[in-house]
Amino acid sequence: MNKLEFRLLGSVEARVDGQPIDLGYAKQRCVLALLLVDVGRVVPAGRLIDRIWGPAPPPSARSVLYGHVARLRRALAEAGGSAAGVHLHRRSGGYLLDADPASIDLHRFRALTARARRCGGTGDFAAQVSLLNEALDLWRGPALTGTDGPWVEQIRFGLERERIAARLAYCDARMRLGGHDDVVSELAELAADDPLNEGVISRLMLALYRTGHIGAALDSFAQARQRLVDQLGTDPGVELDELHRSILRRDAALTGLWEATPIPAAGGGSDSGGRNS
Repeated sequence: MNKLEFRLLGSVEARVDGQPIDLGYAKQRCVLALLLVDVGRVVPAGRLIDRIWGPAPPPSARSVLYGHVARLRRALAEAGGSAAGVHLHRRSGGYLLDADPASIDLHRFRALTARARRCGGTGDFAAQVSLLNEALDLWRGPALTGTDGPWVEQIRFGLERERIAARLAYCDARMRLGGHDDVVSELAELAADDPLNEGVISRLMLALYRTGHIGAALDSFAQARQRLVDQLGTDPGVELDELHRSILRRDAALTGLWEATPIPAAGGGSDSGGRNS
């Protein structure tokens, strides 16, 4: 049986037995992405039109959409979609893509992070690390690459937040296992990408402190404080400031286990960011 897989965590792709399927131009791939995000649910034609063309669609939008769906249905059928259990149906007022969510990288990512969240809740941090590593390895770059539009930007932003949450949870779990050396570069990268995120900065400071880089931990705080003052006109929050004070006085409590923040649950499919970009 042919293995049909869909990829949204990077460029929008469909592959059969590892070989890419021609999905057509950007708007046609956007149609597929919309249907894959809401796999197993009817997506009204009006919603598809709004999300592909925005508030001012061309008069021909409905017929163009119909053409996109017809070509996608044909491409999936030629790739053995029926044998793989993949069907693109027309339903009253819209369209439904019927496929195994496990064949879609986005839904695999969310399933893995949900399992990781449960493992973290029971204290099985080794399993949590393994599951998050598997989840993050699904990412090949920014989500939905090769498509554009207001909806795409919105969901790409939401997915990137899910990705960052998973990366932070991975770091938290590794720190709980004592792997502070293993996460310093990861946290430094996250801090460079989001230099005003105090949660990231606090994790980086703690990891640096616990690996003996006390000066670097203090420098991270000083740089973060300056950015907050310059860009937001505010001082660091209470928790970050207290961590800084604890490092200055070499508080013995800092050698305890990191109290990690659980991974937030994923948002809804139509309202909805590993480690390598």
